[in-house]
Amino acid sequence: MIIKQIFNNNIVSTVDDKNQELLILGRGIGFNFRAGDPIDEKRIEKIFCLQDANIYEKFKATVMEVPIDILQVIDDIVSLARTQLNKKISDGIYVSLSDHIHFAIQRMEHDMIVRNPLSWEIQHFYKAEYDAAKESLTLLRERLGIEFPKEEICNIALQVNQEIKTPGKLNSQPSESTGGWLFSLCCS
Repeated sequence: MIIKQIFNNNIVSTVDDKNQELLILGRGIGFNFRAGDPIDEKRIEKIFCLQDANIYEKFKATVMEVPIDILQVIDDIVSLARTQLNKKISDGIYVSLSDHIHFAIQRMEHDMIVRNPLSWEIQHFYKAEYDAAKESLTLLRERLGIEFPKEEICNIALQVNQEIKTPGKLNSQPSESTGGWLFSLCCS
């Protein structure tokens, strides 16, 4: 693999044999290298291949702002959610959840806790998403060493729910069977 673009010391892009652009994450993978150099495959920690070009461009912008540790744990959280929920989740989750967790950490550093007035509803109408989000707090604590407040479970559950692909519907519309009215309350 050849480096196409260097975003920072830890993130580069390349093109695979199908001409699909890939983002490669790894500590120091871009340090002292230039576009056109071969990628040191021993440094590769994660490879992102997002199918939607619009989401891919947004994700490229996100990786410039969000530390590699957060991106790596987000990938694990998305894998956890996809496995536990057994549903298709849009690649947009990488952008929305990375931004959300990054800003949640910044808010915590300033002792700002965002309370979700719909916590009870989220726990009951989005139970599967809530359970996956609860496990994600464990991953965040273990991997980042940060103890997130329990309020974050509901916020992460909503992030996941927003990105679940429902056949025949737009991604941003929750199914009626999971309390579709909640979406309009949160976002109106």
